Amino acid sequence: MAKDLAVKRKVYAKAGMPEAWVVNLKAMQLIVFRDPQNGASASQQTFISGTINLLAFPALAIVVEAILNP
Repeated sequence: MAKDLAVKRKVYAKAGMPEAWVVNLKAMQLIVFRDPQNGASASQQTFISGTINLLAFPALAIVVEAILNP
């Protein structure tokens, strides 16, 4: 988990990936990083419920609980 948050998210941002998700099952959270700028994500949101739309497929709504409680 720490590697995903500290290392991988920076790698993804430097590569210009517009969106990266980290699922923290211990805390039951979905952490979404978006808008890479200068090797870092300018936006970070944490979800514990609700729905989220992927940037690549904006018409597709994902229920957060379906990821955290499959």
